[in-house]
Amino acid sequence: MITHTIAALLFTGRLVFASVINETLQRTGCNATEAFEPIEKYFNERTESILPTLYLLKRGLASLHTAAESSFHFNAPDLSGKSAIFEGKELSLDDIGELHRQFIAEITQTVNDLTFHHPDFALAETELIHDEPRETKAGYSFVTDQRNSWNHRPSLLQHILQTPSLFQKYAYIMPDGLISWISTSIADYVQEVYDVQMKIVCTVILSYGEPARGTELASHLLSNVPGGSIRNFFVLFNMPVLRASGLGG
Repeated sequence: MITHTIAALLFTGRLVFASVINETLQRTGCNATEAFEPIEKYFNERTESILPTLYLLKRGLASLHTAAESSFHFNAPDLSGKSAIFEGKELSLDDIGELHRQFIAEITQTVNDLTFHHPDFALAETELIHDEPRETKAGYSFVTDQRNSWNHRPSLLQHILQTPSLFQKYAYIMPDGLISWISTSIADYVQEVYDVQMKIVCTVILSYGEPARGTELASHLLSNVPGGSIRNFFVLFNMPVLRASGLGG
């Protein structure tokens, strides 16, 4: 009951601040990031303001369970601890592991195909990928970290535009000199990208650790956005966003 009350207060608080931001946008004509700056302190846990304090309190209270609630129920066919029965079918961890290895091979092959097997888009197994988990600058992620090699190589788009055979497949030059993309070829390519992204997500969810839940994956952000580390309210792509899946990563 306590956590339900706190959740209602937090949701109401987020709506109030969303209203304030929208009012500021309409009154001043600034962008959403600038409108968020005057109230940012109310979402930063370092200020010990009411919203982040309630989030942390709710998170602690929500983790309390009785022994009956926290026990994990499953039906194991043996004492090996490597398999369980679900709806009459036995699922082995070895089967999941084999599925992961199969997916990794398929993902690697597809990514190589999508990047046209060009060495500029290949990463060595031993390459160090730089990241700063404590970096709070908006827009930062390991993808944009300038210490990583791919930020000093031609982009995939540049490669397509500069390679005649690929350019001919995906685009053409109009009489006025502008480039026009061939919609059918682009649509097929984007569909392949989407399919491999779904395969990556499924692989991550299945191997994410305990608990392997989609909400755990959803709470992790690829790059930083304004608003502190409490991600239930933040600005994404210049739009205020309300999250409903819990605390962000």
